[in-house]
Amino acid sequence: MEQHPYYPVDLKLSNYVPNDKSDLEIVAVFFGVVGSALILLWLCMSGLPHMKGNVLLKLRVCWFFVCGLIHMVLEGYFSLFNRTLPESTSLLAQTCK
Repeated sequence: MEQHPYYPVDLKLSNYVPNDKSDLEIVAVFFGVVGSALILLWLCMSGLPHMKGNVLLKLRVCWFFVCGLIHMVLEGYFSLFNRTLPESTSLLAQTCK
């Protein structure tokens, strides 16, 4: 059985597979996706008449969008696939690990 990096050290994680992507790769993809989504959201908000020139409101909407995105995508993935997470090598699984 592959040794895992989690505590407690003697925890039995059957079928554990270590990440094949580095932490830098995972973080780069994460920020790339979030950044692209934020740019798209900002451009969509700029077309709305009541949002024109209201930078503070746009920043608030972006903040709640990022929070919602993290909660729905990452935490949603974790809650649905937590039993198979140790053996999974998908990008979302490696981000959760």
